[in-house]
Amino acid sequence: AFHADLDHCRLPAATYDLIIVFFFLDRKLVSQIVNALRPGGLLFYESFNMNKLKERSRMRRDFLLKKGELAQLFSGLKVIWDSDAAGEDGFTSSLIGQK
Repeated sequence: AFHADLDHCRLPAATYDLIIVFFFLDRKLVSQIVNALRPGGLLFYESFNMNKLKERSRMRRDFLLKKGELAQLFSGLKVIWDSDAAGEDGFTSSLIGQK
């Protein structure tokens, strides 16, 4: 297991069988995350989407996912599961992808 602050860490290529990202969104890291997965590796990703504005109207929009954005960002992966209204409140988008 490896726990990292992705603001300060560079992921090595083709190293991980599983990467899990929760409630962190930096679109510049997408290619690094995909490259860090080994062939057959899995990505579990979940973060807030634009629906969160219903609860917190002042939240920064650049930290929120648009509908369908996770599947688009990780289009290089085989999408196993994708949801733009996960959770009871529908405030999160989720993706499980495989390299």
